[in-house]
Amino acid sequence: MGETPIVEGVVEFPSVEALKKVVDDLQHAGWLTDDETWIKSNGELNSVAGDYVAVNQEKKILRIPEGAYRNIHRGLPSWIADASAGGVVGTMQCNRIGLIGTAEDSMPGDNLELIDLESWGTDRGWREPPSMEDSQHGEQERDEWFQKVAYKFVKRHRNTVKGRLMSGSTPVEATAIP
Repeated sequence: MGETPIVEGVVEFPSVEALKKVVDDLQHAGWLTDDETWIKSNGELNSVAGDYVAVNQEKKILRIPEGAYRNIHRGLPSWIADASAGGVVGTMQCNRIGLIGTAEDSMPGDNLELIDLESWGTDRGWREPPSMEDSQHGEQERDEWFQKVAYKFVKRHRNTVKGRLMSGSTPVEATAIP
């Protein structure tokens, strides 16, 4: 059985050919339709919000709207390694693991970082997650704790993974992650 990470991001490629290669891979794996609309794990179409398209050939940009995409983390390291800017952020394993992939200064295989969200949360002052044995609702309380930490983690890293796409002459709204 595979993993279903929740991922979002915006990635710029050095050439149209590099972007097309990634788009072909995404379509072959079933994450993008032939008309370049994202497909979530449950089969629902997941359009990029606003006036943005998922694949901008002219600007060589790929936008990944927030969604659950089964096993997408397996391809992310090579796609990010082919990119020239931007990145992805998300969670996997029921919000227990944070996932960050950045294009800047990346080496293949070294550009996808997995973070233990329990340690990440407690290192930032969150109390320990509730124990499942502490109450009759322990599992639910523990899941809620991880969801809150995961939300903070993604919020904290959204702009980090966009890197230089957020600076320079490009307006923020041109690369905004919905």
